[in-house]
Amino acid sequence: MRDQLRFLMSLAARPRMTGAIAPSGPALATQMASHVDPSGTLPVIELGPGTGVVTRALIERGVAPSRIIAIEYSPEFCAMIRERFPGVPIVGWHLFRVTRNLWDEFGGERVIDTPISEQGFMGMAVGAAMTGLRPVVELMYMDFFMVCADQIFN
Repeated sequence: MRDQLRFLMSLAARPRMTGAIAPSGPALATQMASHVDPSGTLPVIELGPGTGVVTRALIERGVAPSRIIAIEYSPEFCAMIRERFPGVPIVGWHLFRVTRNLWDEFGGERVIDTPISEQGFMGMAVGAAMTGLRPVVELMYMDFFMVCADQIFN
């Protein structure tokens, strides 16, 4: 119930940042996850994981966390997904400065300051995720998301 309240509070506070009017429940999440082959090798793109109900269902089904690529708009939900599901790569879209404190937390061995080349660093992040690493990618503006869509979806 706490996650539902958190979701609804986020919706009320910033309605344009939320893509749904209600959070997915466990039954729906389980049904959605049932259509994913847990033994597959392709990435599973989760658009708007929110509080992680579907993420949890995918992992409980046996999908490797490193296969799930969570694309989230809200910095609050990105942090929640990162904390709850440490093996799931997160792509924050339109999350200006969501990576601000990662250098302090993880240091230069794990944090890379990239040039402005969405196709390059998104491709690098997807490749890193496929090898078991947990990249966090910051796309500063939604406009840049479609520039690297091919790297995410293909």
